Amino acid sequence: MPPDPEREEALTLLPSIRYGRVAMSKHALPFVTVARHIVDGESVLIRIHRGFEYHSALDGNVVAFEAGNVESGAPEVWSVQFVGQARLIVPSEEQLGCFGPLTERADGQRFDPAYLRIDPEFVTVHRLSGVPGPPGRSRHGPGDTRGPDDSFAPDDTRPPRVPPQHTRSSEAPSGQASGQASRQASGRAPVQPSGEPSSRTSRQASGQSQNADRTAS
Repeated sequence: MPPDPEREEALTLLPSIRYGRVAMSKHALPFVTVARHIVDGESVLIRIHRGFEYHSALDGNVVAFEAGNVESGAPEVWSVQFVGQARLIVPSEEQLGCFGPLTERADGQRFDPAYLRIDPEFVTVHRLSGVPGPPGRSRHGPGDTRGPDDSFAPDDTRPPRVPPQHTRSSEAPSGQASGQASRQASGRAPVQPSGEPSSRTSRQASGQSQNADRTAS
């Protein structure tokens, strides 16, 4: 078989993700199921849940397989598609190690694995560039809603931050009001500011001094 660059590219991309989808017909109706996959030489091995009973429909028939990074949020998206005949296999210990740990449950039941080998034919690789990220996510980092031009996206409806406003109260400070009330209750005259003596108090003091002199004489 002559070298196929697209096939080689597909077999290089597939190991970077773990799950794909396998499709075929069952009772003349199409179906698709998720499958764990690994690349083994020029073949693709898949693991599905035996309890779905899809493995018997896949065995010996031509199937379609697709996998890609379409849900990664990356700006460069790729998808690998191919068809090929699927065969049930008993994987080796090395292959089982490549698959990794089993899924715990499928549809509430204990996961029972079935393994198949697919030899890819008619391989196609599609690529998309400049894919926008999901709403609320940005390439600038988690939670950042800026667009590619580093400005906030139109759907960013956060209100602008308003600085606190300081207002001057027309009431006297509580300490000053308390002091005035205390002086009024005791009958004492309010204390005048330093350097500004009360003229009425000075006249009263002068009159008392003159009365005292006359009384003494």
